[in-house]
Amino acid sequence: MWWLWLAWFSSASAADICEDAIRSANDTRSVVWISGLSRRGWGWLSVTDATLLRAWVEKERPSTGRLLQHVGVRRVSRDPKRAYKVVVFDVPGSSLCVPGQVEPAVLCDVRGANKPRTSEQECGQIVVRETKLPGAKMLRGRWEDLAASGFCVLPLERFLAGS
Repeated sequence: MWWLWLAWFSSASAADICEDAIRSANDTRSVVWISGLSRRGWGWLSVTDATLLRAWVEKERPSTGRLLQHVGVRRVSRDPKRAYKVVVFDVPGSSLCVPGQVEPAVLCDVRGANKPRTSEQECGQIVVRETKLPGAKMLRGRWEDLAASGFCVLPLERFLAGS
């Protein structure tokens, strides 16, 4: 039966995901980039809406590994041995694009930035490999656009702990 749900999800919700991203393309929003502690930001980054991710964390109370899996950073839900960080940006929606979307207002205009990653369906929807369930909705942004107004860096464990 799960394959029926997966078939429905892949066909029905892709349009909804894109519509949500396009609707909010003109809004200013907080987004987060999650990466290994030693990784530096440059070029195109995959980010997700901070408010939606925070709400998901408060509802699910995930482990570190599960959160990393939800945003497409890790394939498995085991907790990692290395440290991760969360970088928070406040950006206008015009600085973000939706991977796999062809709408001109939200198109990632640089070669390679528009191509969904292996863990993403159309429009940046992560598919968790272990469960085949939907994860976070990802957007793309260039480092120089994201960091133009500054940013905040915190350990992933602190983000998981809340305020």
